[in-house]
Amino acid sequence: MWLEELRNDINNIDLPENLDSYNKIKTELVSGKRIYWYYNSDLEYCKEFDLDPKRDIDIYSGLVIPLDGIEYNGGEIEVEHAIIVLDHHPCEKSYPEVAWISLKRILNDDDLIEIFAKNRLEELTK
Repeated sequence: MWLEELRNDINNIDLPENLDSYNKIKTELVSGKRIYWYYNSDLEYCKEFDLDPKRDIDIYSGLVIPLDGIEYNGGEIEVEHAIIVLDHHPCEKSYPEVAWISLKRILNDDDLIEIFAKNRLEELTK
């Protein structure tokens, strides 16, 4: 089912609906890079308990890969051509299942706060 949704999202030129959501991307999108993202509900929870959503709670993450069939010789991938291999879900939010999702679909959620990357040391200490 997610494969059909992925195909539809890739072909949907109206995603994301809010073009300001591109400003929520705080990292370069390169093949193989692990990105993280969180939503308004995560931020509200963190505010309540004085936590940092980037460091103190379990959030979504996945690997950036280019869309199959585009010419890619390294460098940054355009949002329209970025696929995320979603391999880490917060345990309290959904069942842990690997899925592929278009970056445009993630950006289409108005509750998204930001998409970012951690440096290698931060990844190892979490």
